Formats: sequence, C-alpha cells, structure tokens
Amino acid sequence: MVLDLIKDRDMTANEIAATLSDRGQQVSRSEVGPILTKAQAAGLIRNAGKRECSVTGRSAIAWKAEKEVFHGNKPNHKGNPAGEL
Repeated sequence: MVLDLIKDRDMTANEIAATLSDRGQQVSRSEVGPILTKAQAAGLIRNAGKRECSVTGRSAIAWKAEKEVFHGNKPNHKGNPAGEL
C-alpha cells in the first residue's frame, strides 16, 4: 500500500496518510511513520530529501521506493514484517 504510492514519486508521511485517507483507508500520520521506519530499515525506501509538504506546508522528509524493490508492476514486499507496506 505505501510502497505503491511512492513507487513513481516521493511523498512525505503526511501526504501518504492524506492520500490513503482519501482512498478510504483511515491512516494517521502517526501510523505512517513507523511503517516508513521499517521500510527504510529493510532497504525498501530511501530518504529523497527535504521539501515542502503539500499537506502541512512545512519542510519534511520525502520518501521514495527503491527501484529494485519492484519487479514488473508488483512490489516485492520481502522483509515486510507487519504486512503494512
């Protein structure tokens, strides 16, 4: 779910939470943070640098999925301990 969102573009944690909420999945920023931490530790995503968040207007880290995580159109969720990526 999160990896699919940041496959083609970088997003901040608040942007991810807002997008998921818009799609009917009630996810808060505080729930997205630990998912991103686990994904980074597993080498699935990378810090794409700081930029202005479109949700908060504040400077925030944007995250991007690592290209090698994806094979075809399906993400490889190997190393996903909680099934939330």
